[in-house]
Amino acid sequence: MPLAAIEEVNIETVNTCTRKCSYCKFGLERAWERKVMEEDVFEKILLDLKAIQYSGLISPFVNNEPLMDKRIVSFIRRISIVLPEAESYLFTNGDLLEMGILGNLFDAGLRKLFISAHSEERMGEFLEMARYFGDSRVSLTTFYDFDKQRSFHNRGGSVTSDIVNQTTKTSEGCCLPSRQMVINPDGDVYLCCCDFYYDVVFGNVRNASAVDIFLRNTRLEEIRNSLEGKGRSGLTLCENCSVPGYGPLLKLDT
Repeated sequence: MPLAAIEEVNIETVNTCTRKCSYCKFGLERAWERKVMEEDVFEKILLDLKAIQYSGLISPFVNNEPLMDKRIVSFIRRISIVLPEAESYLFTNGDLLEMGILGNLFDAGLRKLFISAHSEERMGEFLEMARYFGDSRVSLTTFYDFDKQRSFHNRGGSVTSDIVNQTTKTSEGCCLPSRQMVINPDGDVYLCCCDFYYDVVFGNVRNASAVDIFLRNTRLEEIRNSLEGKGRSGLTLCENCSVPGYGPLLKLDT
């Protein structure tokens, strides 16, 4: 299997959201603890990445609403200062988004914002933001259209709502654990963005370099080799996951 490479870093600074959608962990019944990342942990991650002159994608977001973290502008600014060659982005459902907040994010160095509108109520405002800042900086999608199409995936088998029941599982391998580093509010490096509850953890950035955990953890390497050689069978979460395993990287220039 090709050597893993860090192409995208996702840091969940708060694991909360404004909504409880049936296709996401916030709409599910499984209990989980709400947490907030300490600022020194966030800084440690950035410094670990600076040591390898990281220049890929980076976002203080995984499966949460990032604007619920009041420090989000300062976090984007720190990314811009510590990792000037990296490309920062955010996804938001737009519930807390205002023109002033968006301006502050871009002033802090945010490369692109993706708005996932969940209703038509504020579409006019979002379209105005896209016109004002430009399509190259603001991308708008409508999740209520996706709901009608029943096109969501089951995210490691965690989601079983009627929106995703018709999604077919796949046995193919997956490249996410080889290119996407995900870190939860405690500082744990875990499997991938489909691991809603951090069930598969490989190490903590408080005790080791985030880069070393991702590139050199023996257990993680075994999972990568298994995905490449045998597909998803026998792997926790992976074997029940319907997310395509070899999709293209997120593009910020479109």
